[in-house]
Amino acid sequence: MISARAMAEGDEGRYLRNQMAEALWSDVLLRVKKLGEGLNITETRAKIVELAEQLQATYIAYDEGLQADDVVLAGAIWRRFYQQKNVDLEHIELLVKYIRKNMRMLDSMSSEQFYDPKNIKWTSLKS
Repeated sequence: MISARAMAEGDEGRYLRNQMAEALWSDVLLRVKKLGEGLNITETRAKIVELAEQLQATYIAYDEGLQADDVVLAGAIWRRFYQQKNVDLEHIELLVKYIRKNMRMLDSMSSEQFYDPKNIKWTSLKS
């Protein structure tokens, strides 16, 4: 959600999104190193590439869902979050509402408010 909102900020938002992605990949590499030398390097690289592809697919799916209606967003949640498994539809509905409420909150912020993390007050999942 932060990434999607950041893109409304032009070049500064793109920079923020890229920094978030860089932090994610730094964390991934740190965790791989902590797992030790017993890892198969070829398999590890393949898994990192797969993770990168999944991240890109997730960005696209959620961006599409955020710009479309709740059905499209629900489909993105089901595919990415639940990995297309059977799920109680009320759970997906709850997540759609949660995402929409928080995106409204983020979208209502000025640029100055958005860049100060103290201003971001996430709504409760159950509210």
